[in-house]
Amino acid sequence: MSRYENIECPVCKRLFEEGDDIVVCPDCGTPHHRECYNHIGHCVNHGLHKTGYIFEEKEAGADDDIVKAAKALLSNGGEAQNANEDENFPPFMPNIRIIPDVQSAFANDSDTIDGESVSDVAAAVRNNVPRFIRVFKRIESGEKRFSWNWGAFFFGSLYYFYRKIYRQAISLISVVIALFVGSNYAILKFAPKYAKAMNDFMELANQSGSGMNQSEFVKAATQMRNISDAKVATTITMAFFAILLAIRIFEALFADRVYKKNVSLLIKRVNSQLDSGDIISSPMADISEMNLSEEQMKRYYLASKGGVNFFAPMIAFLAAEMLLRIL
Repeated sequence: MSRYENIECPVCKRLFEEGDDIVVCPDCGTPHHRECYNHIGHCVNHGLHKTGYIFEEKEAGADDDIVKAAKALLSNGGEAQNANEDENFPPFMPNIRIIPDVQSAFANDSDTIDGESVSDVAAAVRNNVPRFIRVFKRIESGEKRFSWNWGAFFFGSLYYFYRKIYRQAISLISVVIALFVGSNYAILKFAPKYAKAMNDFMELANQSGSGMNQSEFVKAATQMRNISDAKVATTITMAFFAILLAIRIFEALFADRVYKKNVSLLIKRVNSQLDSGDIISSPMADISEMNLSEEQMKRYYLASKGGVNFFAPMIAFLAAEMLLRIL
């Protein structure tokens, strides 16, 4: 046991102790807890075997936390994550989670999507990988001409922002804003009495605040319905929502197809950068100092550029709301 004293298991990050059941990789000599080895199904450094990697005991404690986390996860596509995930990442560097979660089912998948390996596609998708791999394959094979995406249906262009499909997202949200502004202009032009009554009603509601009782509200609403051009305004409003619903259906039907193309373009762009010898840098760390293989470096970069963006939809929503208030 003294041979592995003060050496940590590369999966759970716990130091080996006397009596631990240890499994040593026959290819590179990396020690693991047997339970950890069985959990991931292979050596944590199996991705480095083809490079001739050999584990050296002096490595223990030599790498900083960021490098160890990157090597451990990039080498097996993120499969080393376990229930106690926080121990695998330094608390001061939470963004190291940017490394893709490529499941073993796709790491060895020999199929391609748009000419790119499934493992690369999985790295770029990162979130909800099985669903998108399945849908992408069906679209490419012609089994499905269209697919239905509930996220795109309920959230529209905001879902496109979430999936980093920015160009299409901006186009779609611009159409919705233009549609909203156009419907308001149509009401002002073709139902001016209703528009004025609505404006008066909103001012009354703002002045009254929570003091506006139900009877006053019902009375004001009834008066608005009795305005001569109320039916015109209602027709315009219904047309607006009908067109909006059609746009949502369009977004839901084409979201997966557009996302598939976006992922493919991302992978091709990264491959082009690698082929041209460009230095790929990451905002989280200087990966050129991590001693990663080209394949691992590509996966790291795909993960940083792919995946999802939780803040983009919120920013887009707030920006659209501010713009509508100005207009």
